[in-house]
Amino acid sequence: MSDDREKLLEEVLKERLVRLTKAIDSLRIAYERANGIGIKDQYNENELTVFDALTGRFIRACDVLMAGVWGAFDKIEREEGGTFLDRINRAEKRGIISSAREFKDIRDLRNTIVHEYVITEQQKLYQEVLRLTPLLLNAERTAVEYRDKKLKF
Repeated sequence: MSDDREKLLEEVLKERLVRLTKAIDSLRIAYERANGIGIKDQYNENELTVFDALTGRFIRACDVLMAGVWGAFDKIEREEGGTFLDRINRAEKRGIISSAREFKDIRDLRNTIVHEYVITEQQKLYQEVLRLTPLLLNAERTAVEYRDKKLKF
């Protein structure tokens, strides 16, 4: 890789990791608040606001991780192209995540939230977000570890 290209990609990755850290920190706060509320039959307006924040931050963290950070890894390693499923599978191959299946579930849940598919049971949606959020929270650490061990930036 040319020195100019390498420096540019290094800077892009650094910026995306900063964005990921901010997204994960914000997600962690919303997760702790929503986890404190838990799964219920009915939510008051304040509780709904907390879960709305959680789902929005879940989407943002997912996008910054998969499109941003993992996308930068792909460019650095010249593995560009393919679908998000390909990107998830490459993350598993790299050892960044332990289970492609779980991150496919995260991606599916993200799409459900973003595209506002009819959600028949609000409880199930919130339960899935609470179940999968810890995987996203951990993914920041594993992405940084991968950069430090494999990319030597």
